[in-house]
Amino acid sequence: MNMLLASFFMNLKKFNGENYEPDTMKSIFCSIKRFLKDRDYGTNLMTSEIFHHAREMLATKQKIAKSHG
Repeated sequence: MNMLLASFFMNLKKFNGENYEPDTMKSIFCSIKRFLKDRDYGTNLMTSEIFHHAREMLATKQKIAKSHG
């Protein structure tokens, strides 16, 4: 699932092709985390080393969005 989430955030764009705002991307990540927690998924997306790559991809996309204004 780590690679799936990383790929999701790498390709995440609005319908018009623009990047989402950095805070919006973070909110999407937190919503996925909450969804999994509500279904008793045993690993925390925010702290687990297993999801390190997905978090890095999110951070990279946030930096790109900030640099494009």
